[in-house]
Amino acid sequence: MAVSVADCIHDEPNCARHFGGAAAIQIGAAAIEGGAAIADWHEAGGSRHGQVGFFHACDRWNVGPVSNGIPLRPDQLVMDPPWGSTKVTARRLVAELAELESQHVGFLKPARPGPDC
Repeated sequence: MAVSVADCIHDEPNCARHFGGAAAIQIGAAAIEGGAAIADWHEAGGSRHGQVGFFHACDRWNVGPVSNGIPLRPDQLVMDPPWGSTKVTARRLVAELAELESQHVGFLKPARPGPDC
């Protein structure tokens, strides 16, 4: 997931704007169910933070919706199958991440963009 965020910021000009213009993002607690996931993020060495949704396609995690300073809502994670999650799965993911956040999970160091396909 961290590599997917790094790829997104490196390869897509609009992606960095979703993360408040941050160039180095750390990924924290994450909840995964099937082909959908949600994770906490924060800017390495900065104060920007939020959550990022992911969907699994083409053998990798792809960046979905991103929030800045506030949690994602379940309706923001709902996507048409097979990408993303249903309403039920989205509610479960948001609840699981909230539970993980109470456990003070650490953040990974920022990843470097991976090789292009």
